Amino acid sequence: MFHRKEHSLGALPCALVVLFFARGGFAQAPQPTSLSLSPATVSQGQCYTVTVGNGANMTLDVQYRFNNGAVQTTLGWPSLNASGQASICTSSSTAVGTYTYVAIRNTLNTTWVTVSATITVTGPPDFSLSVSPSSRTVDQGQSTSYTVSVSALNGFNSSVSLSVSGMPAGASASFTANPVAAGGSTTLNVSTSTTASTGSFTWTVTGTGGGLTRSSSATLVINPRQPTSFSFNVSQGYAGNDCYVITVGNGANMTVDLQYTLNGVSQPVASVTMNASGQWSYCLDHYNTVGTYTYTAIKNQLRSTWVTLNPAVSYRVLPPQPTSLTISPASVTAGQGSYRMTVGNGAGVTLDVQYKFNGGATQTTYGWPSLVAVSSGSPNGQADISVGLCTKPGNYVYTAVKNTLNTPWVTVSASVTVNPPAGPAVSSVTPNSGTSDASVAVTMSGSNLCGVTLSTTWSGLTFSSVADNGTGNSASATFNIAWSAVAGVATVTLSASGGSTTFAFTVTAPTMTRRKEYIYVGGKLVATEVP
Repeated sequence: MFHRKEHSLGALPCALVVLFFARGGFAQAPQPTSLSLSPATVSQGQCYTVTVGNGANMTLDVQYRFNNGAVQTTLGWPSLNASGQASICTSSSTAVGTYTYVAIRNTLNTTWVTVSATITVTGPPDFSLSVSPSSRTVDQGQSTSYTVSVSALNGFNSSVSLSVSGMPAGASASFTANPVAAGGSTTLNVSTSTTASTGSFTWTVTGTGGGLTRSSSATLVINPRQPTSFSFNVSQGYAGNDCYVITVGNGANMTVDLQYTLNGVSQPVASVTMNASGQWSYCLDHYNTVGTYTYTAIKNQLRSTWVTLNPAVSYRVLPPQPTSLTISPASVTAGQGSYRMTVGNGAGVTLDVQYKFNGGATQTTYGWPSLVAVSSGSPNGQADISVGLCTKPGNYVYTAVKNTLNTPWVTVSASVTVNPPAGPAVSSVTPNSGTSDASVAVTMSGSNLCGVTLSTTWSGLTFSSVADNGTGNSASATFNIAWSAVAGVATVTLSASGGSTTFAFTVTAPTMTRRKEYIYVGGKLVATEVP
């Protein structure tokens, strides 16, 4: 500070030794009486004033300590003006620290005067930036903030303009206040888009003020965003019939992992990819497993942590419903073929059917028929329906069908006409006769004996309990023969669905027996034999 080496505060003049001779002998030069410094602190390149009591036009020797170190001496410096003052200017090479003056003297004298005055030399005015906290973590689409502080150094008093660099794509930053006064702070708000780049990013805040530029850095960690909600647009649907839409909150273009159970049993994790609206559409397949799917947690496939769904979200897959019915051929002869029933979405389904016969009332058949797949993997089903010989001829119109496991009916319109078989033929009648005043159980054998009825013009002969056996080869009836029936061979007409034929049935008189009757006439017994 006071010599020509690293602590020099200024140039030191060469010491002049001046001897004053007064009349009457030698006289000592004036001595300084005090020392003061102003201001007490300066920055490199600034000046301070030395004021010395009784120091007018005096050149000093000084002793000082630097940062409380050893005493150092500078001779012949500084030279004071008529007011006992000197302006001492520091430079950029002046060592930063505290200088304490401990003694001074007129350079012409030898005796030191104890003083105590301190000057602190600091670096040039400066500022520093700091960011708190040093790191923030957000998900895509979220926001966060940092505090940016401007610390003034060495009397720095300029405002500082801030800028940010290094933010990742999809992240934007703004200050609540900019510029910032020395010693002040501002909040840096950071917003991220749902498509912001993910990872760990070091960004930098740069401040400019007072001709200086300083910077500080911090870290922003952006994780892939997580879904926030999960919902179905409907709660249930029929396999092979219906579609649903899943909507995932915050899920645009996200591949979402799903945890779920099926009928209470945990299933492997499933994954679906959302569209730009955060939705995924699916139409149920005929072969989707029927039951209740309960979703309990979801997550972005890029994340390891799950988002719990509370409450859980359920969707029910119902058994497939038929969608259509066709019949081919449109007509078939009883006992001579079959027709094929083809049902849309009916593979593996057992139907309930409703139909009308010859335009009559609606009739319902449950649990018939059972369908097989039209081909391997096809959702459509078919059944070949054999038309029995005794199927009632006429027009059958199917008006509604449903899976026997479901409740709602599906309206359809498909018809088949059953043509009658060939006319009936009777090969035997057992027994083929009966006695007057008797009822006889008769069996008729033959072919095409379906929908049988009997008739005759033979007096005293009637029929009851007429029925066929359903296979067309037999029919039965009770022949009722009155007492008054005429004995002889009666012609019986058998009518069936395919036409009519006749056969003979013999009526015989009863066997005659004689009996004796006792008749009293006028109190007199008369015995008579009658047949």
